[in-house]
Amino acid sequence: MRRTSVAIVHAGGTHEPREPFPIVAGILATRSSWSPPFGEALTTALQEADQSGRLDFGATAEHGAFEVGYEDNTPALTVSDANTGLMFFLTRLYTRLQQLGTVTAIDLADYARDL
Repeated sequence: MRRTSVAIVHAGGTHEPREPFPIVAGILATRSSWSPPFGEALTTALQEADQSGRLDFGATAEHGAFEVGYEDNTPALTVSDANTGLMFFLTRLYTRLQQLGTVTAIDLADYARDL
């Protein structure tokens, strides 16, 4: 994947291009076949994933949701119960996105060169 960034134009002028931040990654499913759904199998998979395979969130309609925080590249899992999974997932995702602030401005001209 090639990610680009250009100056951010606003009513008062422009801001310098922002460095692209890590992509927030998640998975959504109706259920998990692991038992328990957010147990040792998930923790092991998170620990074995490299930076490009990092997972930040997950939610299942049946079992609840989880968020992963990375302290020194070590995953720390926070899990909701099934009854609050959807709201847990949405509020945690929105909070994470809000903390990132303004997104990078895509250099559309760069992508158009390949057309």
